[in-house]
Amino acid sequence: APAHGVLMTSATLTDGGDWSGAITRSGAARLEVQPELFAAKSPFDYPNQAQVLIVTDVPRGDIAALAGAYARLIEASGGGVLGLFTAIRRLRAVHGRIADRLARAGLPLYAQHVDPIDTGTLVDIFRDDPRASLLGTDALRDGVDVPGQSLRLVVMEQVPWPKPSILHRARRMAAP
Repeated sequence: APAHGVLMTSATLTDGGDWSGAITRSGAARLEVQPELFAAKSPFDYPNQAQVLIVTDVPRGDIAALAGAYARLIEASGGGVLGLFTAIRRLRAVHGRIADRLARAGLPLYAQHVDPIDTGTLVDIFRDDPRASLLGTDALRDGVDVPGQSLRLVVMEQVPWPKPSILHRARRMAAP
């Protein structure tokens, strides 16, 4: 009742389809007024400037292999890596294994949950040094903007979607 308006935005709100799913998931279907919709084409040329690789030779739970893979990818790209983790414990373990190696190669490595610096400042430091890399969790995955040459590679140690909960299943069953 106290709201005079609501703005909702997302780069993937329609998931490549139409607006019906987004309207249902957002709750806008229950509003008395029809939502105003707008979509803008991405300025990024994904087909020509992006590549997705799925690595299948790092065994699940093998921290040494995971750390080795991260180090090799950061070295190969000359920094500019945003490494995303689904668990703080794995992030810290990988950071601990590769930080010295990368420092000796002149590639600064920063990490959320390791460095005693707030996330915004870590992102600023990463953005300002194209040879730096940054490790983090969902706060970095869900809303970091690093334009230019400072971000050249995103590495995710596993798919970042949580396992469905009872609440998730209930919502899906209730959706028309």
